[in-house]
Amino acid sequence: METKWEKEETKWEKEEMKWEKEEMKWKKEEMKGKKAKRERGAAESK
Repeated sequence: METKWEKEETKWEKEEMKWEKEEMKWKKEEMKGKKAKRERGAAESK
């Protein structure tokens, strides 16, 4: 049987996973944004 603490820990681990996924999503978006900016900059300098 799970103790109260183990249940809490599981809950936190799930939360953490969720946040890590969010962070990955943001990083991907950021990379896309930077790439687009660079491409725009290159197009403008021609």
